[in-house]
Amino acid sequence: MTSPISAGSLDGPLGTLVTLALALIVDRTLGEPPARIHPVVWIGATTNRLIRFAPRSGAARLLLFGGAIALGVPLLSGWLVWLLFSCAFPAAIAAVGG
Repeated sequence: MTSPISAGSLDGPLGTLVTLALALIVDRTLGEPPARIHPVVWIGATTNRLIRFAPRSGAARLLLFGGAIALGVPLLSGWLVWLLFSCAFPAAIAAVGG
């Protein structure tokens, strides 16, 4: 007799493969979202707006500014996604320990 698939049985390489396959199917089926609602476009636009405030001189200041953008924009984007999902799907966030 076979046992039912448990929730933890897709951990590891098999889970990664299944996730990748589903992502490819969704991408092929739905394609890319329009630019006006594409999160990567928003990240690029935010970065471009922030670059306007870059210091004009000083290697250390430029390095710090670039580092702040390189860390800050992805962190802010991730936080906003977490916030959106925690409001829209609170049970899913609780299920993964967030």
